[in-house]
Amino acid sequence: MITTSCALLFAIPVLLLLVTIVYVPLYVSRQNREVMNYLKEYLELTRDISHENRRKEMEKSRINLTLQAFERMMLFLERINPPNLLKRVMTPGLKATTLQSLLLSNIREEYEHNMSQQLYIKDETWELIKSAKEEVVSMINLTASKIEQEASAADFAKKLLTEEYAGGKRSIEKATKRLKQDLKDTF
Repeated sequence: MITTSCALLFAIPVLLLLVTIVYVPLYVSRQNREVMNYLKEYLELTRDISHENRRKEMEKSRINLTLQAFERMMLFLERINPPNLLKRVMTPGLKATTLQSLLLSNIREEYEHNMSQQLYIKDETWELIKSAKEEVVSMINLTASKIEQEASAADFAKKLLTEEYAGGKRSIEKATKRLKQDLKDTF
């Protein structure tokens, strides 16, 4: 009997030890899987939130760039409008040919500075803007061909505004209206 009770005394701790050796790793493994699943879900959620925030930032940036393009092109049209252009470029004592060169150079620089804005503007609207620019250039060149070589800049400006400007004004107004309409349609 002693041997049986001694065997039981040793068997119980051994059984407990075996249960512990088998059960604890299984328990820890299951806990680790649960933690890993939680971390995966958390990372996916964080990634989704980060992606959504990035998308919102990109959309906000696109809206800002589009608005800026509309503003810049409206400003371009105002700056190439002959009365405004003459106010900026005209200085006393200039010859007509010098004024013509300055006006054309100013228009070219303005246009080149704003060419990238076509990325944010409808193709049809961009064509109207280009057409307005070309019409102003033609108007300036036509005026220069109608006056004497030695005429003053004041004579050139007067002829440009009184005789030629009426026709070119329509193309600038048309492009301006189209820009405004596109802005309303876009936002």
